[in-house]
Amino acid sequence: MATPTEFSVPPIEAADLARLLEEESRRTPDIEFRTSDVQQSYQWLCEIEHDKFPPSQVDKLRRNITQPEYWECEARHLKDALSEHIWQNALREYDMDEMPSTDGWLGVITFYTRLLKQHGLSSKQVRECRLSIKTQTYWQPEAKLLREVSALQEIQMVEKHLAKKARRARQSKPTTRSVPAGKVSARITRPKASDSIGARVAKRRGKVGAKAR
Repeated sequence: MATPTEFSVPPIEAADLARLLEEESRRTPDIEFRTSDVQQSYQWLCEIEHDKFPPSQVDKLRRNITQPEYWECEARHLKDALSEHIWQNALREYDMDEMPSTDGWLGVITFYTRLLKQHGLSSKQVRECRLSIKTQTYWQPEAKLLREVSALQEIQMVEKHLAKKARRARQSKPTTRSVPAGKVSARITRPKASDSIGARVAKRRGKVGAKAR
């Protein structure tokens, strides 16, 4: 029996073709490309192109870019790099990278204060810069200290007023003998150096209250 060398395929009707395509689409789900969530890495593209040019030619070609935002971004990046470099130099100068201390931080502050003044800022402007700090934990110990000192000064003013009032009372009272110098009933005691400001304030308040009664 001879093998046929030619054969014919019957034509497919349009309706059958549409049905086959619809069945195939059901079996194969659509692929979703989330292009909106993916950002093009232009930096990577630039790295590829940088290999084709020497750095000096890249810098020369970049001069043709006219977008101000491009150059502003680079300028701000260099500003941050310079600031970080100066910061690291200051830390090394005052050994702050090994063992931070109060004296070390004071040295760093002096370093930056001197640097700001060298670039045209006045002492008032440097002070205003400090006063613009928004971190509340920074202001907490300063507020506590100043409140204690203010309270101590107020108590000292009351003590002086009471002592002055007592001297006037003695001077107006007739007496046959004079009061020895240095012996005043309302004597003001000198605080010990070891006493904290808070303890001195509490101690003075008690004495003033007793004198006022």
